[in-house]
Amino acid sequence: MERKSEYGNKNEVEEMIDVLNKSDNMAAQMAAGAYFRKLLASRRPPPLRALLASDRLIPALIGCLYRSTMPDLQLDAAWAITNIACGSQSETHQVVHHGGISALLLVAQTSPDAELCSQAIWGLGNIAADCFRCKALLRDAGLFETIALLLTSHPPQSAANYHRHRHHYLHPLRTGIWCLANLCRGGVHTFDGNLIRTIVQMMTEVIVSADFADDSELLADACWVIAYIADDIAIGLQAVLDEQRLVRQLVANLSKMDDRRVLSGSLRTIGNLITGNDEQTLSVLNHQVLPHLLKLLERSWGHIQREAAWTISNVAAGSPEHIEILFAVDGMFNALLDALFTGEVKLRKEVGWALANALTGGAYERILCLSMSGVVPALCSLIDNNTDRRLTERSLNALDAACRVDSAFTAMLRQCGGLNVVQRLILQTADVVLKEKAIRLVANFLPTLVPPKADLLYSFVRN
Repeated sequence: MERKSEYGNKNEVEEMIDVLNKSDNMAAQMAAGAYFRKLLASRRPPPLRALLASDRLIPALIGCLYRSTMPDLQLDAAWAITNIACGSQSETHQVVHHGGISALLLVAQTSPDAELCSQAIWGLGNIAADCFRCKALLRDAGLFETIALLLTSHPPQSAANYHRHRHHYLHPLRTGIWCLANLCRGGVHTFDGNLIRTIVQMMTEVIVSADFADDSELLADACWVIAYIADDIAIGLQAVLDEQRLVRQLVANLSKMDDRRVLSGSLRTIGNLITGNDEQTLSVLNHQVLPHLLKLLERSWGHIQREAAWTISNVAAGSPEHIEILFAVDGMFNALLDALFTGEVKLRKEVGWALANALTGGAYERILCLSMSGVVPALCSLIDNNTDRRLTERSLNALDAACRVDSAFTAMLRQCGGLNVVQRLILQTADVVLKEKAIRLVANFLPTLVPPKADLLYSFVRN
């Protein structure tokens, strides 16, 4: 038996929908709008699923958004639609199907009421969080440009006004940046370059300003906007690097161990920036980011530690100059080696990439130093585990590169049992590419120790 509740009686809901659709009584319409706002804000699940499926409620609420002479009704309708758009995917798609994007966007673009604009942006942000198709529809509709204009009319520099209302979740700055983060997640390669630069400049003012230093939520969203933009190698990455104040602050944020969201967004941005070309990577390294990454590798936890190792591996994938800068940091090599042998599985993989990259791309002296310090047996351990096909291939390439540099590496490979590891891989793997690389390594550098049936193995690879 259903319990009686103040809101949610089916007949009552139907009557209220009729009021929204047909009544000429403004007071009645406003009461109906408030009714649905409260109903959809209730923690108790209202019996609305059937009504939403009937195509009656959502069109009625969207229609209210066009009544610009009734801003209170618009606000209640926008609030209700926002809650629907954070429900199931089918409910969110109904909002889109019935024209919710156009209606919410019009409110955000034309209403002089900051609270109403922010509520409309909140609803659009919920739609953006649903799926890639929704993001594409919002981008095509001009949401990026709308938010840029909204932030221009409520700029980050107006910190005094922000702080008077900082705990109000409908401040345009807060909702605008949060919506941007949802919109940019998944890539910004389809955005106009000038627009990207404008957004980066706005986020810079937020991230570097002391006025927002204690607002973790706002800063975290702004950092993630920058992280997603920096993932765009064509335009976004350089747009971020052009704001040197921003890069300095992002590096400084890596010391915020007590604020994981800000730390995580800043770290991802730095990692994305380091994937750029040699000049771009060097510009980041010049901000002394590596000591911060070392501390995160040694003292952090979980995904933060793995992200730091991933960023380090990207430095090691760069030029010999970058590799030298990396290992010039006191304690870096020992920390990597320790993480390789004692860290959890995912961390060991990232560290393995760092060491394999360094051994593959380093100068002769660095390759020799790494090999003498224990990298060869470490890579052999990665090959023996063979839990990541790409990493196993990279490790084989690294050993091959080292052996080509100096015959001393061949002796190291013999002494640490590397030959047995490579032979086991030849016999056990079904991967033709790995098998062929392993056979060539043995044949080229350990010819006297080629397995007796090497010819058969070569034949197997060819066939």
